[in-house]
Amino acid sequence: GVKASDIEVYEQAPAFGDNVGGAMGLYANGLRVLRDISPELLAAVRAAGYDYIYRRWQRHDGSEVACAREAELTSDPDLQSIGIRRWKLQKALCDASAAAGIAIHFGKRMEKVETRADGRVTLTFLDGTSRTAKILFGADGQRSKAREAVVGSLAAEFTGVTCLMGAAKVARPIRGICFPSSRTTKNHGCFYPTGEGEQIFQLYFPARTMEEAWGTLSPEEGRARCVELADKLETDGWAPIFLEPLRQAENVIKVGIFSREPFDKWATDNGRVILLGDAAHPPVPYIGQGAMMAMEDAGVLARLLKQYCCAGGTKAFDGSDANLTLAANAYQKVRIP
Repeated sequence: GVKASDIEVYEQAPAFGDNVGGAMGLYANGLRVLRDISPELLAAVRAAGYDYIYRRWQRHDGSEVACAREAELTSDPDLQSIGIRRWKLQKALCDASAAAGIAIHFGKRMEKVETRADGRVTLTFLDGTSRTAKILFGADGQRSKAREAVVGSLAAEFTGVTCLMGAAKVARPIRGICFPSSRTTKNHGCFYPTGEGEQIFQLYFPARTMEEAWGTLSPEEGRARCVELADKLETDGWAPIFLEPLRQAENVIKVGIFSREPFDKWATDNGRVILLGDAAHPPVPYIGQGAMMAMEDAGVLARLLKQYCCAGGTKAFDGSDANLTLAANAYQKVRIP
């Protein structure tokens, strides 16, 4: 197979830091991929997250519309839904990569991708350095440069919705994820636990101006925005269970919601550049499947590379154009629908 020393990860962040950024939910389909990669990796991720018990839909005054048990999604306890801080998930993935001998290079923002006549791919980074590779897996998000090598420049469009999210050291009154909606404030939200005595809030509003990017607000600005919002929601009749996390908010982020029409090409014809995650499909967040779709992409692609480039795992990796084309075509056939 492929040696770990043959694999390199280039990450635009200068480093991974503790207690920064947002959070997400991980569900059975994504967790299953992590287990297929490594049961130890799944165990590390589960240990860093917090199990949901219930999924609830509520009105803004706290009254309940519906309630379901998360266990209905899967009977396998290893695959039960969890909430997890983004930095904790990144740390688990980073630690697993380092343990496997995979090199991770930080501070490398990709600016240009060129496919060469010899079939290789050259990446140029913002700092002026470059790297030539046999295969590029483009998991570089909504503003993907790898995507430009596949389908050209294709920007996502602002949906007219913005989100204010943050963390709070406030326990959920009933353990699990809940979705309040309001006719008075004309918005909806999502609240879910990520640890004992910790929860995440996400509140979505119509927006007249384009909120260009993810952005961490300063602690002072974040607190001020959340307290201001809590005061407005209180006037509109929101229940205290939704207001208390806002009044104790930390790590507040403002994010504009973008979307793009799907396209039917996720790889170059020779399979040397292959897109995964938001680079291929930036979904709006309302069903909580963005990260899970990215994990599914990785799981499917790994199996197909093993099938077509390693003869089902019985031979050393053969990344010829013919084999990569077969794998890329199968990947697109399976994943795009």
